[in-house]
Amino acid sequence: MSNDHEKIKIQIKEINGPIEFERLLKHMMAPDNYAYDHGFIDFFKCKKCDGKYKLRDGKFGLFYGCSNYPKCKSTNSIADLTYDILLENGMAIYELETECWKCHKPIKIISYFPYFDFCAIDPNLINIDGLSILRLSVLETIDEKLQNDYFHIKKMYSKKAGYSYVANTCHHCGALQGSTMSLQNAFEKLNEAFETEGIDRYITERLVINENVLSREEWRQIVNELTKC
Repeated sequence: MSNDHEKIKIQIKEINGPIEFERLLKHMMAPDNYAYDHGFIDFFKCKKCDGKYKLRDGKFGLFYGCSNYPKCKSTNSIADLTYDILLENGMAIYELETECWKCHKPIKIISYFPYFDFCAIDPNLINIDGLSILRLSVLETIDEKLQNDYFHIKKMYSKKAGYSYVANTCHHCGALQGSTMSLQNAFEKLNEAFETEGIDRYITERLVINENVLSREEWRQIVNELTKC
């Protein structure tokens, strides 16, 4: 064995901010769900230059444009960028406790609200109201999965709405928990927590998103419809 000491070069990447630190912790706890490959995923890195995508308002509505415009005219849509976030981070499923409007017994409301997943990455998306509408009964393929995973999530007819939709039901009496009231109350509670102590404690699972679970085209159609001016 040689007496010469070999110099070992250690490459250290600085962690810039709490969001990057959170991503690293998530990868350490669940590497199958959270990728970490020689650095952090930068969703806003321009595809054509060293610029960053920034939310802009153009002739045809909101979009992400390169910070080096007009030198670089690369763009990215809200639909595609948010889908990339879902591919990387998954979709959080939230669970909140409330009581049945009919029998007044305690129940749990289950839903997705990807609005919060996106706002944690880019706070500018808080101002896009259309994204806040994404919740149980909007994404058909995700709804089907949740119906299989949670016995109290069912497709039922609502006399008030005049049609059937996927919703939470009471664990005890089976009454449909209307989306307008139950999910809106859940959203408002999560929104308050998001702005103060955080909402991680309400996450019951995180779905791994891929083309089989939720296709990019399905996502594009829904998000483009919800965010168009």
